[in-house]
Amino acid sequence: MVKRIILASGSPDRKKLLKAIGLNFEAMPSDYEEDQTLSTDPLELVSILARGKAENVAEKLKAEDADAIVIAGDTVVAFEGQIFGKARHNHEAFHFLQQLTGHTHQLITGGCVIDVQSGQREEFVDTTDVTFAPLTDEEIWQYLEFNDEYRGRAGAYSLQDRASLFITSISGSPTNVIGLPIAKLREALLKFGINFLAGNYSSG
Repeated sequence: MVKRIILASGSPDRKKLLKAIGLNFEAMPSDYEEDQTLSTDPLELVSILARGKAENVAEKLKAEDADAIVIAGDTVVAFEGQIFGKARHNHEAFHFLQQLTGHTHQLITGGCVIDVQSGQREEFVDTTDVTFAPLTDEEIWQYLEFNDEYRGRAGAYSLQDRASLFITSISGSPTNVIGLPIAKLREALLKFGINFLAGNYSSG
């Protein structure tokens, strides 16, 4: 019997990425309480938060005796010793972007995959360097006031949307910047016998 694949997230970007590779999955957002103060090391922080999200959903599924694999991720932006998560409102988003403009920052994603029945787990972290063009305060507000694409995105921007207007270069995984490093996810899922390239678990 084919295991269910569960994405422990309501992120539209992560859903798009998994649909783009033909994965048949269900979205079950975690209600794990994200605490950005758990670590000052961004690599450790994303690992802790991704693990917490995956465990939260896996525990619920185990109570239902579900045969499933849970995928979770967490993303932050790191710049000059600061960690930027999701902006709570547009003024905080402006503060984030004002610091990032004209500079290169690191976008870091932690991933955790858990087999509900066996408890087997694989974790990974990926880092991508992202460079912004210089922006004036007026241009930052123009970006933020056009729509609310900054909401729910680490660092208050979205590569897939209008932030592409001022992202001048990326060094590393582009899917990591969108929300999940798909190449690293593929490597992790191979440990569970799931091979995207062979068509296993493909939705067609």
